[in-house]
Parts: sequence; structure tokens; C-alpha cells
Amino acid sequence: MISAQAGPSFVHWVVSQPDGTERQIPMGGQRPPREHNRVLELHGMMGAIGEQLFLAWVAEQDVQGVEMTAAERANDLVTTMLGRAHAEMASHFLLGASHSLGNLVLRFMLLDSDSTSAFARAHRNYREADFAPHSDARQGWLTFNKTLVSELQAATRLSSSAALREMVIALDELRDSAGYRGLDDRRGMDYHRRRPQSVPHTAPRAGTWSEQNGHESIALVAPQLEPEARLPLVHQAVEAALLEVAAAMTKVRHLAPVVFTELGIVCATDFGD
Repeated sequence: MISAQAGPSFVHWVVSQPDGTERQIPMGGQRPPREHNRVLELHGMMGAIGEQLFLAWVAEQDVQGVEMTAAERANDLVTTMLGRAHAEMASHFLLGASHSLGNLVLRFMLLDSDSTSAFARAHRNYREADFAPHSDARQGWLTFNKTLVSELQAATRLSSSAALREMVIALDELRDSAGYRGLDDRRGMDYHRRRPQSVPHTAPRAGTWSEQNGHESIALVAPQLEPEARLPLVHQAVEAALLEVAAAMTKVRHLAPVVFTELGIVCATDFGD
């Protein structure tokens, strides 16, 4: 736990040690950063996003386990459905991590007053309270898409932090990567359109009734498995997205302390390796 306390003549950090004792770090005449609550929020968000990525990786490892033990099952149908369950669980966590990453960069941007003013002008129905540190207002947590990236690009053009602009570039590269686009396409298909079934069926995507030269005909269809339902294809989409999301997260993590430095924010940062 790190907190700032003001004494009679100076400011110091109070750091709680694992053994329960406290250690004071003098900060001279420098006052604690007014952005302290925002920095605290950023640290918490980075930890939460890391957990989302880890959970996605765990689910993807389970897909590999399902594929490696396929011969132990009675038929391929069981393997397909079991594998898709784990693969789609991984995609769920990856999509969550991606949206969280977009909101993380947004909150880094809010550390810069000039960029924040530009964002307020660009974002429809902007309210400062929605984006306050630790706010749970739904309007303050945005969808990771082209609109968000465009608004962040416009806002950070005015920033004195080059690293902040690089964070937005990392977001744009993720959004436009083949891995993420493939994941987003599958999300649209599975959640909003007709989901590919994991079992062979006789309800094809194309109609079976047709009319030509005054004659009507109905085709008889044998049970078929839709290509998009095949486990290797679903697994490949998750694997590609996992690598792309992890790469973007790594870029943002390494840029984080640079943003603090460029914006003149004094804080204790330890993001590990």
C-alpha cells in the first residue's frame, strides 16, 4: 500500500512493508501528484487485464488438451463440442481484455489535460463525471472499435507525450490485425448472427427451394457440418488473436512508465518484466 501524507514542511510516501511495518520515503518539497487516484486506477486495471489474458491462455491450453486426447473419445462430435467450449471461453476473455485495453489507454490519455479537452470535444455526450477515476458509469467505459481509436488519435495529437501516441498506435494495430479481426468476426457470427452448429444438420445457409421457367423444385440435403464449426478453424482464430492481444498489451505496458515521465507525473511504478 502506498499513500502520500503532508507533514509540516515536506511530503513523504508511506510504504507498507510485508511484515506490517511502514517505511517513509521523503519527497522533498514536491507535492504528491494530483493524478494519484488515476494512477492507482491504472495500476489496478493493468492487473485485471493481465488476469483476463491469463484466463484466455488457460482456456486455449485446454483446447490443446482436448485435441491431443481426441482418440480417447467415442466420436469426433464430442471432441468438437468440448473443444469449441474451451475455445469460445478463451475468445470471451480475449474480447474482454481487448475492450479493457482500449479503456486503459483512454485513461492514460486522461492524464493529459490538453488531450482530455480534445477528447471531450470529439466524444459524443462527454461528461467528466463518467470518466472520473474509479467511476463505474457505463457511459465512461467504451467499446474498443474504430470510433474509440479515432477519438484517441485526435485527442493525443495535442499531447506532449510521444509514448501516449504510441499507445494509441498499438491499439490501432491491434484493431486492424488479422488475428483480432478474425476474433471479432467470429464474435459477430456466434453472438449476433446464425451460429455454426457443431453437429451435421440439414438446414444449409442457402435455400433449398427454387423456381425456374415456371417450375418449382426443392433440393434434398444430406446432413453436413458447416466449415466454420470445425474445431481446428475455431482454435486457429483464438491462437492468432491471443498472440495479437498479448503483443499489444506488452507494448502498452512498456510505454506506461514513459508516459508518466513525459507528463511529469511522479509515482512509484514497477511493472515487472
